[in-house]
Amino acid sequence: MPNWRVKQERRRWRRHWLKAPVRIISDAGMIDGFGLRVSEGGMYLFAVADFEVGARLELEFKHPHSGQPSRCSGLVRNRVVYLYGLEFVHEQEQETSRRLAPNATVNS
Repeated sequence: MPNWRVKQERRRWRRHWLKAPVRIISDAGMIDGFGLRVSEGGMYLFAVADFEVGARLELEFKHPHSGQPSRCSGLVRNRVVYLYGLEFVHEQEQETSRRLAPNATVNS
């Protein structure tokens, strides 16, 4: 019998498949993207855009469980070509991030 090892979760939040359209709103305007995975802490998405790491974005999408429209803010934490990792930011954290990354911009 094989000795299967249980892989320990190393992330803070469990990720869920989203597979849904996402509207991304930035200082440069609005663009449509596609959400791939979502967790309590953020979203992994595809967008044909040039967002810099540290850019602040607003996201609109339908909640995966309820189907209700959701709107949240996030910071680009990592990027690979057109794939972006966003960390959700709450209102209080947004003020802190503005002071830490005041020059984060979005290139169109």
